[in-house]
Amino acid sequence: LVGANRPCQALRTVTSHEVCCEFLRQLANVLSVCGRLVSLHLYIEHIQVLHIKHTPNMETPLSSSVKQVAIVGTGVIGSGWAALFLAKGYDVVAYVRSERSEKTFREGLALAHNNLIARGLAKESDDLTKIRSVYNLAECVGKADFVQESVIEDLTTKQAVVREIDEFAPEHAIIASSSSFLPLLLVAARARRHPNRIMTAHPTLPQWDAFCEVYAPTPELTARLAELYEGGLGMDVVEMKRQHWGHVLNALYLSLSSMSQVLVQTGVADSPSIEVAMRHLGRLLIAADKFGEGSVAILGGGSKEATLQLMTHIVTGAPMAISTCMVARVLPGFLARPYVRFLQFLWSPVGLFRGLVYKVSAWASKPMFASLDTSPEHMKEFQAGVLRRMCAVEKIA
Repeated sequence: LVGANRPCQALRTVTSHEVCCEFLRQLANVLSVCGRLVSLHLYIEHIQVLHIKHTPNMETPLSSSVKQVAIVGTGVIGSGWAALFLAKGYDVVAYVRSERSEKTFREGLALAHNNLIARGLAKESDDLTKIRSVYNLAECVGKADFVQESVIEDLTTKQAVVREIDEFAPEHAIIASSSSFLPLLLVAARARRHPNRIMTAHPTLPQWDAFCEVYAPTPELTARLAELYEGGLGMDVVEMKRQHWGHVLNALYLSLSSMSQVLVQTGVADSPSIEVAMRHLGRLLIAADKFGEGSVAILGGGSKEATLQLMTHIVTGAPMAISTCMVARVLPGFLARPYVRFLQFLWSPVGLFRGLVYKVSAWASKPMFASLDTSPEHMKEFQAGVLRRMCAVEKIA
């Protein structure tokens, strides 16, 4: 009670009154901590009750219940959203900060509308003046059923804007953020009223491509949000099951972009050559249509077994291949060749793990390959479809 670090004999010099006082002080500290924990627990329960109480209505589909859409952030993405929502029959109001930003928004809106017309998603008769511009955020979102936020990808700015939207928007309104990389938990971190109605809805570019990836606090809300973009806007939708930096699309894009920069900076190839390689990779992805099935049909010749064997050889050969590239960068040829032979001897035991690597590859690719029909008839039909699409792509190119 007096203190664990004090000598035991010190207890004999302390009066019983001091011991009792010290005991009471320690007991008070413990009770204080427990009280704070109880208060925190009650506060968390209170917040959870508030979240449940204000969970958006799940009965009516969003595509039919949403009438007025507020656009906050009127850059390239925001103007694309505004044009698409208008083309699909929604009442659209946009928040602009000044006359200059309104002019920029109107110019971007006209370009986005032209793109949608070319893609058959809008009509020339669509009246862009129906999209109202307001200079007050509260006025913009005050009567909205749905808010599409697309401000710059700056955490502080986005959090501040989302917080204000949550403050001014009606309780029933859904707030969707077009955040390119920031996860939902960060975007909604400063919202006070109903953070559970804030969701992620990240597109490529609405005026250029019909894609959107969505994520919400619950799977039910995610599916509900997906219905709006799929049923109401006619987009291909990816329903994310977990938050991820860059979501799905930008995470894939970032890996491709980063590696292309590495290849250029390390002198493997120049930028025009990288563009050629990426163009042909894009053609193959378009022709294959489905990455998993395309990998089996094209790379594996229609055999899942052959595809897994290829993956196994790539993985087991990686240590030797990477080491060889490093040696080739720093050593002249007459020194590199004997050193590479030494490296090959050094890495040769890796081949002993080929069976294990095959099993790991099969386990890792199971979600992608599990539902594939690898029957010869289906693979032959799929390969014929790939060839037709490739011929069409080459004609366009």
